[in-house]
Amino acid sequence: MRKLIYLLILGAMFIISCGQEGNKNEANNSESDNNKEVKGKEIYNRICIACHQSNGEGTPGSFPPLAKSDFLKNKDSVIAQVLNGKKGEIKVNGMVYNNVMPPMGTALKDQEVVDVINYVYASFGNDGSKVTIDQVKHIRATVE
Repeated sequence: MRKLIYLLILGAMFIISCGQEGNKNEANNSESDNNKEVKGKEIYNRICIACHQSNGEGTPGSFPPLAKSDFLKNKDSVIAQVLNGKKGEIKVNGMVYNNVMPPMGTALKDQEVVDVINYVYASFGNDGSKVTIDQVKHIRATVE
């Protein structure tokens, strides 16, 4: 009887420890996602904030808003613009802007492009959409 109780306790401990390991993996995934958001914000603050401002509202007449921006609906265009930059007119939320956005394709790695774009999608009242590294690699391959 004593052996049976001992085996039951060991079995329960094993099951509990497996469940805790799963929770650790979930926590690691959350930390990883949080880390990517932090990196995205750091990139935004280093590169994008000068034109698009800390609130994502841009500079009226000069630089378009990222906050609640209708331009963000087309993820491929967003990725291409981050990688290749933009010269000339662009219409965002009904307003025309005509300035230059420098290309970031050589300055940023694919994961950094993902992180900063996903930060923008998760901020400024945007819808929380996400882009993937595969999407960035695909767009980068079409322009090189």
